[in-house]
Parts: sequence; C-alpha cells; structure tokens
Amino acid sequence: MVGLLVWLVALLVSQSCDIGLTPVTDPENKALTRSRLSHVDQNYLRSANDTVEPCQPRVRV
Repeated sequence: MVGLLVWLVALLVSQSCDIGLTPVTDPENKALTRSRLSHVDQNYLRSANDTVEPCQPRVRV
C-alpha cells in the first residue's frame, strides 16, 4: 500500500478537525486524491469503527 501513512494521517486530521476532505486532498499526490481518501475512509476507517464501537460499553475505565 503505497502512501499508507500519508492517507491515514490525512484522514485522521480531516476527521479530528472536522474539516472534510477538501483541505487535505492533492490531485498531484496519488495518495491524497479525493477518490483514494474517500475509498479508504469508507472501506477501512469506518469498518474499523464498526468493529470497535460494539466493544466500548464493555470496557471499564
């Protein structure tokens, strides 16, 4: 996966700052195209969240 760290950081910044994908996209960089970021967000990050969220109520703080 070429650009793994680049798109991972871009998506985390995008979501944590609630700024959307536009400020972190760069058509010159293959890892930062809107289509790549959108695909990774929908198929990897959201899937991971769906796996973690059901477990959270059982975790004691």
